[in-house]
Amino acid sequence: MDNNSNMNKATITRNQAIEKLCASGEIYELNSTQINDRNVKVFKNAPKTLNELYFSNSSDLDFIVYQDERYTFSQILELSTQLQTS
Repeated sequence: MDNNSNMNKATITRNQAIEKLCASGEIYELNSTQINDRNVKVFKNAPKTLNELYFSNSSDLDFIVYQDERYTFSQILELSTQLQTS
């Protein structure tokens, strides 16, 4: 067998790849739910709210750099919370 024959046997279709990635127990597992009276598929492991998304990604790495100013994601989140409550 040549390399092309082996390569073709190893490839999968787009739908097969999606099926594997979204299967039960995988990181992109899909669940069915109802939103606004419509059945939709959603990622089981995705954050449920933007707030959850932001707090799960907070870190002490540089997030915004402007000239000689540096802000971490956590600092920007805290500043935005202060703006919201003022």
